[in-house]
Amino acid sequence: MSESNSPAAASPPTGSKPNKPWNDRNQCRFTGRLGGDLKINQTGKSPVVTGTIYVTNEYDSNGERKKNEARVGFVLYGAEAVAFAQKAGKGDRVELEGRIRGNSWTDKTEQKRYSLELIANATKAAVLVKFVPKEMRTAA
Repeated sequence: MSESNSPAAASPPTGSKPNKPWNDRNQCRFTGRLGGDLKINQTGKSPVVTGTIYVTNEYDSNGERKKNEARVGFVLYGAEAVAFAQKAGKGDRVELEGRIRGNSWTDKTEQKRYSLELIANATKAAVLVKFVPKEMRTAA
């Protein structure tokens, strides 16, 4: 057996963690526009804020500009979530960071349904640009 194929050569250096598939991180960041005003609910002791963010990917296809838009539901928890909800409104450009959670349920017709939502970190949620409707804008 050559030195490069020996088990000792394949082991990670001392002090580092082995690269295992379960060390993958469920972490993502979305920048987009809020689809509506945020909903604040109280569950137990902690407030919960829910909403939808619209994210867009634009790309060029054979010289033609194409747009692909997706709606992503999100949830924020805690007092910071309420502060964010009070600052943010429909149409605002926001940035959310967190993890994706999958949900499954059986509907009334006994169909199995699935959804994904972003469990956002309220301390990293930010309003980037406030939305101003056209009729409210002033000419410069």
